[in-house]
Amino acid sequence: MTTPPSDCSVLIVGGGPCGLMLANELGRRGVTAILVDQKSTTAFNPQANATQARTMEHFRRLGIAGEIRALGLPPDFPTDIAYFTRYAKYELARFKLPSAREAVERVKQLSGSWSAAELPHRVSQKFVEQVLRRHAEALSGVSVHYGWRLTGFSETADGIEADIERVSDGKAHRIRSAFLVGADGPRSTVRQALGFQYTGEEGAVRDFFGGRMFAIYLRAPEFYQAVPHPPAWMNVTFNHERRAFMAAVDGKGEFAFHTQLRPHEVEGEITRERALAMFQEAVGAPIQAEILSQGTWIAGYALVADRFQRGRAFIAGDAAHLFTPAGGLGYNTAIEDAVNLGWKLAATIRGSGGPTERQTQHGLRAAVCRLAGNVRASPGDRERDIRRCGSTPPGRQLSRGARQGRVQHSRNHLRRTMLHLAHHGFGRNGTAARCGQPVCSLRLPRRTRTSFVAVPRAIPLRPLRL
Repeated sequence: MTTPPSDCSVLIVGGGPCGLMLANELGRRGVTAILVDQKSTTAFNPQANATQARTMEHFRRLGIAGEIRALGLPPDFPTDIAYFTRYAKYELARFKLPSAREAVERVKQLSGSWSAAELPHRVSQKFVEQVLRRHAEALSGVSVHYGWRLTGFSETADGIEADIERVSDGKAHRIRSAFLVGADGPRSTVRQALGFQYTGEEGAVRDFFGGRMFAIYLRAPEFYQAVPHPPAWMNVTFNHERRAFMAAVDGKGEFAFHTQLRPHEVEGEITRERALAMFQEAVGAPIQAEILSQGTWIAGYALVADRFQRGRAFIAGDAAHLFTPAGGLGYNTAIEDAVNLGWKLAATIRGSGGPTERQTQHGLRAAVCRLAGNVRASPGDRERDIRRCGSTPPGRQLSRGARQGRVQHSRNHLRRTMLHLAHHGFGRNGTAARCGQPVCSLRLPRRTRTSFVAVPRAIPLRPLRL
């Protein structure tokens, strides 16, 4: 395990999707970056399983969309969402969705308001991280180091001085950088050191997908023989014993199984045998499975940090916002964080921006995260977020009723489609802006069934105020 370099332009703390994507964004713009993460390597557990269309468009821009789409499920595996009493009993409903191979062909035929350069893809985050790491390590200015943790940092007149240590033996090392980005998860060391706090809804308890959840990563090669229904990517079950949802990881027998714990169930007392029984209750058949890992997590979060930046230090990804992972909302929003922050940092470091404006990273990204996560806010705050994200053309004033309708429509629209607003120099279909004129393009629908109109408008590049 090599020692990281002693200086760089940007020090990234955290080697998940956000940190790795940021390393790629910076490295491709010629900005030197060091990434450190206390884990020994990229994720083992499946974690997020849905890569949305805008994220796939960012991967397309990096030239890795095809590589990502080839991972996870087999090319002809349907990405349906299916509902059952039990997986081996009665099917209740099914949403048919294209396989990876069909998505490649179908995207060529799209037209109108919802056309996109890429369709969504169902792939486990563990596979995406491996690809992002490999491409980041191939960039000459990027240095990736797992097995190192941040112990502290301070801002000086010249930049950031950060202290890290090797997890295996405690060896200390100091890194000097122009900027620091904490993409180190919900328990972020960087966020805590900066004194930032989460705001929003925390661990709301509901009948399902709210409160204590139990996750099992398992291998059950007999599953498709025991289940008499066509395969699906997402499998949801409702019965009096066990309510659960389960995503196919590889289409061959690996699954990410999640169920809500009942009040009397104690996570510390759940053995491998009991975990297997939970899975069998949902299946409705005594099929055998290998438990690869298991653990608890809390659903019902809709949290956004009160600040994203202080001086030369930033937070992004789960460190800045924490959402219940429906539709890969946290993962896809984290990718957008990295894209947004990447071009801003690169422009600031290279001195290619225009007039400075304070809090560009916090103001714009925080508004997007609050809308995407449906974080509770007053009607006035929510409308300001929508306006900040560019959904009203400049100079156009709406009536009070129209404003309320737009606020409600935008809220429902963002919840339903998990639309992740992009703030990067690309047009509505992912086309690049003119060279030397970086802009932030808001990729919003021009028209929906309720005749809501959202006209994208370009926002001039505003470098970060230090």
